Parts: sequence; C-alpha cells; structure tokens
Amino acid sequence: MAVTNSHLPTTNTRIQITICQPRRSDKITNLKTGKHVVIDYFSATFPLYSNTIEFELKLIEDIIINICEFLKLNRNDCIESDYSRNRFKYEYILGDYIILRFLGPRLQSGYPSCQIELKGEACKEYERLCPERNWSELLEYFTFNLRATPTRLDIAIDDYDGDVVTFDMIKQKLESKMFTSTIKSKVVTIHGSIENGYTLELGKYGLSRMLCIYQKDKEQLSKKQNIIQPYWLRFEMRYFHKVALDICLDLLELTDEELKLKSFSLLYLLLDIKKDTDCQISNLYRIETEKWWKTFLEDTTKAKLEKNNTKPKYLDNYLIWIKKNTSLYFLMIYIMSYKEEYDFTTKNLEIVLKSLENIDDKKIKKLNRYLKEYHFPKMEYKDLVLVKEELKEKLKKRELPF
Repeated sequence: MAVTNSHLPTTNTRIQITICQPRRSDKITNLKTGKHVVIDYFSATFPLYSNTIEFELKLIEDIIINICEFLKLNRNDCIESDYSRNRFKYEYILGDYIILRFLGPRLQSGYPSCQIELKGEACKEYERLCPERNWSELLEYFTFNLRATPTRLDIAIDDYDGDVVTFDMIKQKLESKMFTSTIKSKVVTIHGSIENGYTLELGKYGLSRMLCIYQKDKEQLSKKQNIIQPYWLRFEMRYFHKVALDICLDLLELTDEELKLKSFSLLYLLLDIKKDTDCQISNLYRIETEKWWKTFLEDTTKAKLEKNNTKPKYLDNYLIWIKKNTSLYFLMIYIMSYKEEYDFTTKNLEIVLKSLENIDDKKIKKLNRYLKEYHFPKMEYKDLVLVKEELKEKLKKRELPF
C-alpha cells in the first residue's frame, strides 16, 4: 500500500490520489498536467454491536474517539449536528465535511447501522488531514477495523491535457453507439449547456455502476470557482453496494503502478470505444478498440474483478449448524463450571487451544473464507502459531497458584 499522497503534480509516472480543486482561499501556484486519479466519494455502513441503550452511548463515544485518532483530529473537532438524515438517530461532523451517523436502520445481523460518508470536499479534507496516508489505508481501516461494508465509491480520472481524447470525440462515439460496456443499461444521457459544460451519463441510478464524463473546468467556473486550468475533463466511475465492496477490496495493498493501471483498466471495463463499423450492435464486442482510446488508457487491459460472494455467508450457515448441535454441550460446560464466568471462559479457551492442535491447510482455508466474509484479514499458519502461544499464556495466568 505505497500510494503517494502528493498534492502537487509530478513529471514521473507515479499515480496521485490528489486534491483536484483547492479552496478559493488557497494560493494557486501550479497548473496540473497529465492525468490524475481522484477518490471523489466514499460511504460505508458498519454495525454497532450493542444490545443496551447504556452501552450504545459508550460505544458510540469510543468509535468517535477512534475515528478521530485515525483522522488526526481532536475529539472537540467532532460536533453533533442539530438534525440527522437517512433515518439515523445521531449525526456528527468530523472536521469540516466528514459525516458520521449512528443508530440507523437495523442490518441483517440485527444490529443498528452506522454510516461514514465522505463527499467531494470531505475527500479533499481527508487528504489534507492525513498527507502521509493513502486511500488504501482509509478503505482498510473501515472495512477491517470497523467491519464496514462500502455502499458507494467514486473513482475519477482527471485529464488536464486533452491531447489524446476530447469531450466531442467521446460524445460522437457514445451517440453513435460505437462502444461496449459492463454497465447493464446502455442508455446515454447528455445534459448541460455550452456555458456551464456538458455531462455524458452512461447508465442510471439504481444500477450497481455508472460512468459520468463531464467538462469539469466549465462546471467549476459555473459555480464561480477560481480555477486556472485551461482544460479539465473528468471521467467519474461510480460504484454502488456489492460492486463498491468488490472494488474497495480490490484496491487494497496495491503498489503505485498497480493502482494506476487498475484505475485505467476499470474505466476500460466500463467504456470500450470501438472503431467505426457497419456491423450490428450485438457484434460490437468483436470490433477492435479505437486506437486513441487505447492510448489514453495507456494500453491497459480490462479489469478482472474478483467477486466477493458474501451472500449467502458460509459462516452464517455454519453458525446455524453449530448452535443447533452444540448448545447443550456449552450449557453442560456452564453447569460444570458451577455457573462461574471465570471457569466457563477458561474451559472455552481450552477448547479453542485444542482446536489449534489439529489445524491443517484445509482448515486454514475454511477459516480464511469465514474471515473474508466479515472483512477480516486472512490468517497464515505462522499467525495461528502466535494465537496458540497467546492462548497458552492466558491459560497459564489463569492457573491456581497452588
């Protein structure tokens, strides 16, 4: 996860997760050139593991403090809003723009939902607060540490040159249907004006993915933003729900060059512009990709996403079997422990330790499948050896001194 977080363009080929538009109060000293990758929206939901109102409030406070520490904010930088949205009971603003919500609709697990939301300005704020961190670290923090499920992720490629591709070139291809795409709806919508800039939308809301191509320079000027970019075309890939989760997990632990290639290959997957032909639309997949489009995408190949099949969860089915067949066994252990929590916990630790005695590759593979479903990092044999030693140490401390 060695993604650079530089806020200034460089002349080398390292991909940049960078601020695409400074605030009006910032001094603008450099023109941007080339192509930049921007995370422009991120939202995710995560469960609040609490069954009592008293514990809920304490847990909410602990989560706020934990997230503030990750974002390098003070607790005082988190302010509760006067109102909350989307059926959540509490809403907080972290810093200036980052939104955190608690106690929303219950998840399938039965626990109340929480939500983190970073829109455009909040994404820039994250980069400003944590210049030494990259986006992979934020995605990893929420998906693994808080067991969050991403619900939306927007990845944009900003072109500041226009020397290979222009808006009109793409508009002509999309209007003439000379393209293929993994987006189910091939409907192309165009809106805007000459003064405010045009937007091309491929797909529609309600689907798992969309692509928006728009003249960002004119859009910013229409909002009275002070920009000096003579040219700025944005390709914005929007992913929702299950696909957002797949993309997030696919972006973890990438090198700079891998992240760069991944961004272009994802765009290639959403939009494959074909050479002009008279063949039927159903046969377009046989036609060669337009050379200038391949050049713009730096000759990458189409992305191959690993589908994380989390529904139905294997672990959920396994737990149903466990509860059905072992509940009496654990009740017996509880009774034999004379209903003492300390002794009951000790006996369960002994059971877990015993399970590690017979661990093999097949069991490790099954364990990792369960962990992956709940967004935990996978375990290797050496990791389980450490767990085994930790359990032995805990049991040793629980031994009677006589």
